[in-house]
Amino acid sequence: MPKSSRATLAQVAQLAGVSQAAASLILKGDSKVSFAESTVARVCAAAKYLGYITEESTATPGGIFEKKVLAIITPSIASYSYYSTIIQAIDQAANSKGFDTLCFQSYYEEAREMRCISYLLHSDIAGVIFTFTPHNLEWIVQISNQLPVVIFGNNDLDVPLDIVKTDNYGAGVMLAEHIIDLGHRRVAYLHSKSDRWGYPSSIRKEGVIDTFRRKCPSAELFVTEREWKGELELGMYGLSIKSGYEMTLECLNGPRDVTAIIANSDAAAYGVLQAIHEKGYSVPADYSVCGVDNLIQSSQPGIDLTTIEHHIWEKGLLAFRMLYRQICGANYSEPTGITTTEFTNELIVRGSTGPPGR
Repeated sequence: MPKSSRATLAQVAQLAGVSQAAASLILKGDSKVSFAESTVARVCAAAKYLGYITEESTATPGGIFEKKVLAIITPSIASYSYYSTIIQAIDQAANSKGFDTLCFQSYYEEAREMRCISYLLHSDIAGVIFTFTPHNLEWIVQISNQLPVVIFGNNDLDVPLDIVKTDNYGAGVMLAEHIIDLGHRRVAYLHSKSDRWGYPSSIRKEGVIDTFRRKCPSAELFVTEREWKGELELGMYGLSIKSGYEMTLECLNGPRDVTAIIANSDAAAYGVLQAIHEKGYSVPADYSVCGVDNLIQSSQPGIDLTTIEHHIWEKGLLAFRMLYRQICGANYSEPTGITTTEFTNELIVRGSTGPPGR
């Protein structure tokens, strides 16, 4: 929907996906009715995008940021994080071109995402990078008509945006094949459960399960799950490590006599290693352990983790280049148009995996 110099309430409602009456009540701030936080944020963002101003509203002045500032919206900037590595790469690449960065954490919540976008619309921000797949892709496509946008997503994502893609299914396949080829037949997969479409751990789980069914149907694969919601990180540090630790204790204390544990991330695998060592076992003699991400800590002595390299740092650098191309337009040396890039996964075999020892 193109922006109009005289936006109407009907246009705001259509873009936000609500009724005209609901949009009117939200923009008036009527205290007698209540709406979901995500709905309120979506309507306010639509009004800002279209330039719609009510008599009851107070317009936020534009120009609060310089054109040499770009925004990063990310689920989390926690340490030992896939996302913190991406953010660092984006920031360094941006600084090399004279840009500063501003980071917002969404915790995978749509309302937070929409609030972040509301802050940015009608500002002089240069562009925005989502280090994940946003909730409302249709809305993000609309925003990209006004603001340069780059997103991250799974390799099957198909929207008219610049996308840095990851093959999460293929990562699960690689880990499962490695563990099967080593001879393991009783294996645990530690899964962060989320009802969010496209959540990386869920897609990796599908790759692991399908590979065991196809390549070794007689093997026993046990999926241990922890429900994951973004707000859990608001009051906790090191959630992924803690989850990996707790799920591993379930495996070790329960009746399942597994010989290998596949963690949904390197950070979760650190918790796996901690639990195994606390119980007096060794890796890989008693248990093989592997993760996904190849974080910088994973190659350190005492961790030496088998993992999947999907080029996190390079993805951050690429995301900025994609955004920079949009910002500079025809003045940039690369051709314009929608760009999607996927890096090839690589299995990094280290000392945490080996043949079954028990």
